[in-house]
Amino acid sequence: MVTLATLKNFEIVVRRYQIMEKRSKRRRYFLFDLFYTFWFRCVHPNIDLIELGDIGSLKRMGLDELEHYVSKFFEDIARDTLLATSGRFGKDYDIPVMTKIGA
Repeated sequence: MVTLATLKNFEIVVRRYQIMEKRSKRRRYFLFDLFYTFWFRCVHPNIDLIELGDIGSLKRMGLDELEHYVSKFFEDIARDTLLATSGRFGKDYDIPVMTKIGA
């Protein structure tokens, strides 16, 4: 039996807290590995269409899922950028010091 602890040890899942809630006990687990994210988001739910070779339905569903799938990566890039630019000051901007954002 695969447990959450096992998935965390293999770095398949990662725990994240709510961004705006300090000391929140609410946490969520996300797939960290991009292969598993793709598999469970796109392949696994559509395995019957893949086996039937229904390419037209897969293309239509794929375009609908693409926006949701890509949004996760945008969030990760935005989080990393905020942490990298944390504490910088300029003429037109002031980025507060951040050590942790949601994770």
